[in-house]
Amino acid sequence: MPGVVLLDEGLRALAAHRSLTEPIAAEHCRLGAAKFLSFVRPGEALRLEVEVSGDATTASVPAFRLKIFAGPVGDERVAVSGNVTFERVAGPSVEPS
Repeated sequence: MPGVVLLDEGLRALAAHRSLTEPIAAEHCRLGAAKFLSFVRPGEALRLEVEVSGDATTASVPAFRLKIFAGPVGDERVAVSGNVTFERVAGPSVEPS
C-alpha cells in the first residue's frame, strides 16, 4: 500500500480524534514531517497510535505525533510516523434574522 495512502487515512482518523472538542477537517492539517519506514503488504493489520502534544482541547493549533503500525499483534513494525498540526477554522457566521 502506498505510504501516502496510509498517511492520508491516518490524518483523517486523527482529524476526528476523541481528544478534540470538535472534529477538525483533515484538509486543515499541516504535516511537519513524515517518515515512511516500512512497506505495508495487502491484508496486513494496521494500527494508528496518536500522542497529543500539549492540550489539544484548548491549544489554538493542536499538535499530534502519529504512528501507523503494520503487521500481526506482537510483531508489529512502524510503517509511518509523523508530526501534525491542525489549524482551527471558524465555521460560517450566521446573521440573526
